[in-house]
Amino acid sequence: MDATPSARPDVKPPVSAKGALLTLLGAVVGAAGYYWSYTHHTPLGTLVGMVGISLCILGTATSEGPVHR
Repeated sequence: MDATPSARPDVKPPVSAKGALLTLLGAVVGAAGYYWSYTHHTPLGTLVGMVGISLCILGTATSEGPVHR
């Protein structure tokens, strides 16, 4: 029997440090941007918050790796 990771669907690769760092950075940037937008009522804070959410999405996609094989 072949014991390669592709033959065993229950074995997942470890999370990459780059993806975890991007997700954490996105959460920090997004929270700061939306807090700034809430307290100062500026569209700049909303844009920074959106950049933070984009970093979270990018980090999650990087952590998961290729989904379609």
